[in-house]
Amino acid sequence: FENPGNKLVIRGDNLSAVARSKNRGLRGIVMYYDAVTNTFRGNYNPWQYATDDDWMVGDSVTLGDLVAFTNGDCERKQYRIVDMENIELPDAGVGWNIPLSSIRIGKQGVVGGNWKNMIYNVYLDNPVTTLWTDAVNTAIDISISTDGGASYTTVPASSSDPTLRPLGSSVTGYLKIKIIGANVSTLNSLVTAREAGGMHIAFC
Repeated sequence: FENPGNKLVIRGDNLSAVARSKNRGLRGIVMYYDAVTNTFRGNYNPWQYATDDDWMVGDSVTLGDLVAFTNGDCERKQYRIVDMENIELPDAGVGWNIPLSSIRIGKQGVVGGNWKNMIYNVYLDNPVTTLWTDAVNTAIDISISTDGGASYTTVPASSSDPTLRPLGSSVTGYLKIKIIGANVSTLNSLVTAREAGGMHIAFC
């Protein structure tokens, strides 16, 4: 397997991630520890799509979490999650009713309830200049508002790193992040129709 730059998602004692197989393309995978055999086992995610020959003896999986941060391209900043708005269905919230904090790195990831578009409201204690996200599909549109939603500005991905979206200037305080088009078809196996999961954000 070759890692395409997608990020890790930790779920309980298991590890869910996205990897690229040389023969099968981009797929979600899950790894878990088998105490009986003292080995790590794995299969494609969700398990309903897995087959006996997905993984073979001798296969290796390289998982490169947070490439932009570990390469020193960003200095990761903390942020507070205020609330979230589901644009088309106000009562739908986050898919599967998971906590809003699941949008953070190391959590399950999020999508809007019923795959609808959403706005995340956050508070930045320290100045940031860049939004990081693993929602790198060009079909997903991300824009920000620093004036309480009166106006939004699209933040396109950097040409050198699709996970990084420069904000155009230094931002502090309240920030609205509008996310359009993040769903089962565009999130590249970060989420499936059968289980929770989705995109993540961070700031630097």
